[in-house]
Amino acid sequence: MRRGILSALLGFGLIASAAWAGDKTVEMKINGMACGACPPAVTRAIQGVKGVKACQVDLKSAKAMVTADESVKNEELVKAVKEAGHGFSAEVVQYTLRESGVLFFPF
Repeated sequence: MRRGILSALLGFGLIASAAWAGDKTVEMKINGMACGACPPAVTRAIQGVKGVKACQVDLKSAKAMVTADESVKNEELVKAVKEAGHGFSAEVVQYTLRESGVLFFPF
């Protein structure tokens, strides 16, 4: 029931992301984004990593917030961004492993 409600909130854009128990949230600095077409390209690259559940990329702050299974390695996310081309590079700023409950990330 809770996942359904939270999924609806995500779908309507009322919250940016939510992490479940066993998930991790990774904040990444994305270098090389120059226009409005860049965030969708980075988002697609990150979402292509197996185990990624959600990704929000912001051009203005040049950051990505990624929610993924705890088994996803940070290096995989960085590699996906680099392999997206366009001169993108990335670095992990911080990550949080969620052991219980739900953690919300507002915009």
